Amino acid sequence: MAARHDHHYRRGNILFYEGNPALGVFLLCKGKVKLVYRNAAGKGQVVAIIRAPNMVGDRAFLAEEPYRAECVVLEDSCLCFIDGRVFREVLSTTKEACLSLAVRYSRLLGEAWSLAADLSLGTVRQRMAAFILRKLEHDGADPKGWIPLPETRREVAEIVGTASEAVCRFFARFHAEGLIAFDQDRFRVLDVSAVREIAESPGRNGHRPARRPGRAASAQNPRLAS
Repeated sequence: MAARHDHHYRRGNILFYEGNPALGVFLLCKGKVKLVYRNAAGKGQVVAIIRAPNMVGDRAFLAEEPYRAECVVLEDSCLCFIDGRVFREVLSTTKEACLSLAVRYSRLLGEAWSLAADLSLGTVRQRMAAFILRKLEHDGADPKGWIPLPETRREVAEIVGTASEAVCRFFARFHAEGLIAFDQDRFRVLDVSAVREIAESPGRNGHRPARRPGRAASAQNPRLAS
């Protein structure tokens, strides 16, 4: 397809900035990106993490609006850009494509409602537990149960919607409670049921007693101090 242009991006590259015009649609063929909304003070909130295979920027293009968030590459990724004219032609001639988009946007709307509820009603402890579960479910663990954690403290804070300092504090608490273990830039969930209970129980603010002594999570994972 002549209107398709493949590009490779490294972690930290910016795909587009808030306010840029949406001239087409990106297809995420490999890797992972995040959409970050920033307020006037520059504080960021991750509103979506998009994993391949998926589309990026389609909402803004179809709404004929500039991008409302910046798109940052989370890991080495491959994306191809589909020119807007070609994308519209496909939609106008393929009923199945329109139906697929309707299903996609219905799911995205549900995810947006869940995110809004989590940020407004959930405690930081609940959101941190939910972050751990998402890492387990979406990124997966190796045969020994270790889950990669390439994100820095600031990146985790933007995803969870809290201050950077709170990220280290709650990771350390979960470690002290025997819920997780750290090893450099990876972690392991020791009690999935307990973490899920924290994330899903409405209004739960209680803390489990520490099971074992140990260093703070930030000391075991230097990336959390960055």
